[in-house]
Amino acid sequence: MKSRMIRKILACTMAFALAFGAVGCTSQVTPSSDAGAADSAPTEDEIETRIQEAVDKALAENASDCCEGEESHDAKSVDTGDTDTASDIADTKNINSQNAALASLSAEELEKKFAEEEGAKRTLHISYDGGLCPAPIPIAQLKGFFADEGLDTELVAVENQRDALAAGKIDTALGMLTDWLPSIQNGVDLRFSIALHTGCTSAAVLPDSGITAFQKGQRVGVVGAIGGVYHNIALRFIAHDGFKAEDFTWVSLDSGTILKALQEGQVDVIVAADQLIVQWEDDGLVSTIRSQTFDDDFKNEACCAIGFPGEFVEENPVTVLKITRAIYNSALWIQESDANRKEAAKLLIDGGYASGEVDYNARLLGTMKYGLDNQDLEKSLSDIVDEFVELEILNPDTDTEAFKNQILIKYDLKLLKE
Repeated sequence: MKSRMIRKILACTMAFALAFGAVGCTSQVTPSSDAGAADSAPTEDEIETRIQEAVDKALAENASDCCEGEESHDAKSVDTGDTDTASDIADTKNINSQNAALASLSAEELEKKFAEEEGAKRTLHISYDGGLCPAPIPIAQLKGFFADEGLDTELVAVENQRDALAAGKIDTALGMLTDWLPSIQNGVDLRFSIALHTGCTSAAVLPDSGITAFQKGQRVGVVGAIGGVYHNIALRFIAHDGFKAEDFTWVSLDSGTILKALQEGQVDVIVAADQLIVQWEDDGLVSTIRSQTFDDDFKNEACCAIGFPGEFVEENPVTVLKITRAIYNSALWIQESDANRKEAAKLLIDGGYASGEVDYNARLLGTMKYGLDNQDLEKSLSDIVDEFVELEILNPDTDTEAFKNQILIKYDLKLLKE
């Protein structure tokens, strides 16, 4: 009961801080250069006192009123078969409350707290395996957004980002929501901080096939495994069009053979990344019939988000804030102008991270919206979870709000902008 009360107090502190707008971290975080900074630097005890004062202030202002109904989320776990789920939700609430309390610290105090974390004392491994969709991650490295946060980072390629994160082999990775959610419900402790972008997957057919939409009885080829990300996206396409999974024959293919399978008549429709589909459509090889990028029912939805291992989040709250802020500001920079997207495309090609032509890659970057806000991610998660329950990809007893609270690290976006 005591721990539940503490969690409730902390959750209320988060809500209070977000509602009334602490501003201690709205500027770029850099150590003070004042000559007397060393003498006036706050001690660890003073920083902890500041955080405690934030809690006390919330109570004094009756901030507990904002949390009416919170207890039901503490008591109701997501039905995953994992007895740790309720604990995971409580842990994420504590992290979010701690984030709000951090907002009351000055830049200097935040830097002092960062210096105490394990993440500040070693090279951080940021997963990136090439391609355009996750562009804010390599651009954060190449343009110095990570360095500006005082982070020592290295881009690494791994075979399976989700599994590598869960095993602690990497610290951060881009996670596609339609891929990671089933694993998280099955007990993999991963958290999302911010959405990275919209779009990036389409369904296509041969131009002379006469097919203009999904139809019952079609053979649908998807990149990757049945039950994997592109299959899950395809299931959402057909669900929006009024069909069920059993109305189609599903074929698992790899990205190197999926076009050939379509051309040879092995499948009627293919579902793959826009980086492939858009090029093939430009070349007159396919026609798009469904798109996360352009269709009204998907175009504003977050495709993916920045993921962290749960334990790393709990032990390194300031490090996670800094990684998130670097990637978020990189995303905003890409979104800002055509010139920035062209520069980003050139940097990725010159660095060996992407292939193709600069102008084409810049155009692809322009089809996706980067720098999404918290509401975009929360709504996208709610929509995907609800649809996955209907499609039986997630447990039918899933509590959407509790599941969302389990995995989201929430920030006031004002704290993330430079």
